[in-house]
Amino acid sequence: MSLGCSFRTHSTRALPREILSQQGIEEDGVRSMNECADVLVVEGLSIGHRLGCQERLLLSSVSLRVGRGEIVGLVGESGSGKSLTGLAALGICPVSPGVLTGHVEIAGAPIWQPAEKAVEALRGPQGLSRRRGGMIATGAARSLRGRVASMVFQEPLNALDPLHTVDWHLDRALQIHRGITSKSTRRSAVLEWLRKVDLDGFDGIREAYPQELSGGMCQRVMIASILAAEPALVIADEATAALDAVTEFQVVSLLLEENRQRGVSLLVITHDLALALSCCCRIYQMSAGRIVDRMEPDPARPIREMLDEVEQNFRRRGDDRKEMLKSATLEASHGGGLAAGAHSDLMSGAGKW
Repeated sequence: MSLGCSFRTHSTRALPREILSQQGIEEDGVRSMNECADVLVVEGLSIGHRLGCQERLLLSSVSLRVGRGEIVGLVGESGSGKSLTGLAALGICPVSPGVLTGHVEIAGAPIWQPAEKAVEALRGPQGLSRRRGGMIATGAARSLRGRVASMVFQEPLNALDPLHTVDWHLDRALQIHRGITSKSTRRSAVLEWLRKVDLDGFDGIREAYPQELSGGMCQRVMIASILAAEPALVIADEATAALDAVTEFQVVSLLLEENRQRGVSLLVITHDLALALSCCCRIYQMSAGRIVDRMEPDPARPIREMLDEVEQNFRRRGDDRKEMLKSATLEASHGGGLAAGAHSDLMSGAGKW
């Protein structure tokens, strides 16, 4: 489906300097959004964990960027590392990583820092013995979440607080992230955002709790609370997975409208290649924790034609992997073992679509 998205970049509001001048980030080193060509930069990101003496990489040398006002896609099969990449971009890691290397920036602010540096700042040099090695999120990462960068999670029930109502979630986003102190103004804004996500027609929706709503309704509540804070970057992790076709179109249209009107940068994590081709100016493909391909769709070409080309390239890559596996198996059967790098190439899906 074509949604008529524009690929040009947009100007965005200046990044509040006070939220970055904390936890080791000096005032002189803080840059506004207008001074940053890219809102999100990920360079050589590797994440892994240790099991005894063994080390397993979950992400390996992942690099991508999202410019101001851009809509960028991240596609790949389940378990390829898409969601982990999005979480790591915000300084969130669902597991305690034994290995975390690389560089991540949002609006010029570093998101990860060496653990030794943080511990030394908090406890002095003697505190280093308690935690040596690895990376932890910076203070700027915690300050940026919600106000400057936010994420639409796959599981809305896990992202919403079951002890609070829908009205509380939206009202809190407006109060904390946008600093709106007037209750009447916040009330009007809550009603407007419920209308935008097509929830205003449900009786008692503002007083309802997340567990009283369907999965699709919870997803729309989460999207409304995120967009109400007016972040400069939204990472949408399967944002429409729990929605029907009509509501999916409404939500995607809302995200694209925010991109056109406010210049919101979007990192769209999805399995829907047709959606990515229709609205993204750049698409990264992940497989086995690596970026294995990058493409820039042509807005002038029909979506069906681009899908056919992607399918042909994918089949060609599959045939190449079969030939690699056949050659490696023959070599192993003659006592040579797997050629160096052959196994990793097969598992990583190296090659083009």
